[in-house]
Amino acid sequence: MEIAYSGDAFHTYMVISSEEWGENEDEEKMMSNQSAQVLLPFQVQRLNDRKNYCYDISGRMEFRSYIERKQADRSMIKSVIRFIAGLDQAVEEYLLMPDGLLLQPECMYLEMPEENLRAAYIPGRKEDFSKQLKELTAWLLENTYHEDREGVLLAYELYKSVQQENFLPGRLKELLREEKRENVQGELDMETNKTFVEEASDKGQQREEVDADSKEPASKKLIQGKKAIAWKILSGIAVGAAVVSYVCGWTGKLLQTAGMTVSAEWVTAVFILGAGISVLYRLLSRRTGPKEVNVEKRDPDHHDLFEGGGVYAFTDETGDDIWNTDENKTMLLSRSENQIRLLSLDKKTAPDLVLDRFPCMVGSLQAEDVYVIPVRGISRKHARIEKTEKGIYLMDLNSTNGTRINGEELKKNEKRRLMAEDIIEFAGVRYMFC
Repeated sequence: MEIAYSGDAFHTYMVISSEEWGENEDEEKMMSNQSAQVLLPFQVQRLNDRKNYCYDISGRMEFRSYIERKQADRSMIKSVIRFIAGLDQAVEEYLLMPDGLLLQPECMYLEMPEENLRAAYIPGRKEDFSKQLKELTAWLLENTYHEDREGVLLAYELYKSVQQENFLPGRLKELLREEKRENVQGELDMETNKTFVEEASDKGQQREEVDADSKEPASKKLIQGKKAIAWKILSGIAVGAAVVSYVCGWTGKLLQTAGMTVSAEWVTAVFILGAGISVLYRLLSRRTGPKEVNVEKRDPDHHDLFEGGGVYAFTDETGDDIWNTDENKTMLLSRSENQIRLLSLDKKTAPDLVLDRFPCMVGSLQAEDVYVIPVRGISRKHARIEKTEKGIYLMDLNSTNGTRINGEELKKNEKRRLMAEDIIEFAGVRYMFC
């Protein structure tokens, strides 16, 4: 098979030719009239008794060069899944043979910004479709953007699905539906968290306002208290003086000296009434004024939900910052030099493992040197993990249901070095090494 490129003022073509394919008029006619979104536009060119198949690649980007330059993220992986499912539909609709598809990344083209992927179909070509698909997904997994955790997991799910013996491309639609359901659930969770944070922020703000009111200087409160006591004392003195002066007749004498004709009883009554009103006013003012806030004493070791960063200030049980991304590490969980983490990808069935003793084993046996995975199918001593100067090594201990690294099964007692973001399977229970 020979591949060349040609073009004119308006179009660019990928030209494929071979003498092995023979005459395939029916498929050529089908391809010339097809309009599938996953196949490149096709036409037959005959020149000097030589037949060429021409594919219009105008305005499209070569898939290999694009991925090797930018790497595949979650969105691109989903586009590839839709592409493979679309191939299955196109083959059925136009009565084509799957083995005629050319799934080499350098011969596939991408339409941006829709991320619509197209491949060439070669009439008469016979190349194992399943083998091509396995090679394509393996290459895609290697070139996935490793800091996009969800993209890595989705690429691995695609790779794992394609590796199955009875794989059918139509089943990938179910993978997309599961992905969509997870996205919807994730959006609901995010909305719930957002509502919780907003409510928490409102409560925190209200409490800050109350705290601000309650933080009145102690000296100011003391002065106000002294003033109130002084008012009471002065009022009492005034009332007492009025009563005493009336009894002793001093009031009458003073009025006579001043030449006033007002009776002493009247003046005394007015004086007492004024003093009573003053005392009553002070009492009412204290009752209707701002109430004191009882600020509860708290344990100095207690950390409030709304202090020091609010709900985002919490960390995991080990105290490590769960959003630590120093040195561009893929995994969100940090680890010390003396421990490694196996992050469970099946949270409902198996927990994360934090390994801090080496060498150690993974299995179902309750023992000091065994990290337990409580899942049926795990052998008592399933695998061994060693830490050396050269790195971390995993060895299968002749387990019943096997151990896999990135989909490849380890041989019995085979030892292999682990790399960051490797996907490990113990009897089908998946972990990511980090």
